[in-house]
Amino acid sequence: MKGENIILVKTECGRYLLHIDKSTGKNVRIDRILRDDEFPRSKKSDAAFKELKERKRHNKNKGLKKKEFFVAFINKKVRNIISEITIEEASAYFKLLTKITMRSKGQLVGLDGKPLSSEEIAKVMCVGKRRAMTLLKRFKYLRMINTIQNLKIRGVQFI
Repeated sequence: MKGENIILVKTECGRYLLHIDKSTGKNVRIDRILRDDEFPRSKKSDAAFKELKERKRHNKNKGLKKKEFFVAFINKKVRNIISEITIEEASAYFKLLTKITMRSKGQLVGLDGKPLSSEEIAKVMCVGKRRAMTLLKRFKYLRMINTIQNLKIRGVQFI
């Protein structure tokens, strides 16, 4: 039988299992011993992992090529606003910026493309509805946003 002529030997590190031929003394095969947190891999899982890694890399670069860079600058209006707002207000403002799309033309919209309600805006900012309205009034006072009071389209528009 094939298995009778082979000796199984565990390496010193304990990670590999050597298949040694009795007659020649040479390694026939080396198998990796999996730990509890490891799983066997196949070509399909490797391809899926590679695709996931590529997607993460693409999202990280947002489709930009390595040679395409942008320069960030702060104009005078932004410098004045930075000195007047708190960290809480700034973080709430930047959370709102995530809800702006190219098609929305500066308006806060949900995944369906409709303007956000006051409850949804509060949820985005991770604060209560009353606090969200206070923050929006403050942003309006500082001219960071415009509010639209149209009956068909109510919402917040960024300047």
